[in-house]
Amino acid sequence: MADKSDVADRGSAPSPSVAGGDQKSAQHTPGPWEILTVTCKGSRNRRAIRGKTRAICNISLDDDEQEANARLIAAAPDMLAALVSVERFLTETWRDGWDDFHPHAIQLRAVRDAIQTAEEGRS
Repeated sequence: MADKSDVADRGSAPSPSVAGGDQKSAQHTPGPWEILTVTCKGSRNRRAIRGKTRAICNISLDDDEQEANARLIAAAPDMLAALVSVERFLTETWRDGWDDFHPHAIQLRAVRDAIQTAEEGRS
């Protein structure tokens, strides 16, 4: 259970751990990323994920799951930008009196965890 004195003294959203006001600059290839079909002699059907400035990865497409993985990877920069926007919104709309178990607090933690994973990897 959340310490009530900690919640009462907080008076605002928990400070951002990674995103928000103290957000790091992106260390990944800038988006948007796109999926290109790659044809190689004697090779299976392949896709390349490419950003504006460089290739991100190549994927052999043996099944529908790998095609879905290619779409997910290509969408990563847009998803990270959306998470940063949601983090900013939840922080700006924080209300005094909300504790760590308020639905917005739970969502804010999940959003910040996802941003941290994208920016620093899983710990």
